[in-house]
Order: sequence, then C-alpha cells, then structure tokens
Amino acid sequence: MKAQEFIFEEDTLAEFKRAFKRTKSGKTKLRFRCPSGPRKGRVVSKPSDCFKAPDPAKASKMRLTRRRTGIRQARKARRTKQINPFSKLVKQLNKRMS
Repeated sequence: MKAQEFIFEEDTLAEFKRAFKRTKSGKTKLRFRCPSGPRKGRVVSKPSDCFKAPDPAKASKMRLTRRRTGIRQARKARRTKQINPFSKLVKQLNKRMS
C-alpha cells in the first residue's frame, strides 16, 4: 500500500463520529455514527456498514413489530435509560464525545 491510501482512509474516518453503545452483556463498546447513507444517524460497528443496501424483508418485519410493540418498547427503553448504570455511563461518554 502507498502512503496516500493511509492518509485517505484517515480523512474518511474523521467524518465518522465515534459513539459508545451498550451491549447485551452490559458492557460498552466503541462504534461509529453514520453521517450519511441509508443508515444516517445510526450507530454501527464499522463505517462501511453505513452504505450497505437495506434488506427489504428485515425492514418489513421490523415495521410490523414496531406496530405491534412500539409503545411497550418505548416504555421499556425509557425505564432502562433511567435505571441501568451502563446506560447512564454510555450517555455520559457520548456527551463527552460530541
């Protein structure tokens, strides 16, 4: 690889803001927030994931799930964000990142 390729990669990664995400096991991991593409605003593990093509089957299934359980999910998420110490930690870490 040439030096220019490394410099170019660094510049493209600079536009991706880093963000922390809470995992199921209760730990925090460093991820990237998508500045553009179909996943704009979402936190993803790799910057290249921002530009992947959306899966129509998964999207339609999620729309149905949201219709059925959206209110319940919102209540549960609000409670978790207020009570869970890891969620509070992630909130503080992401505040410092921006």
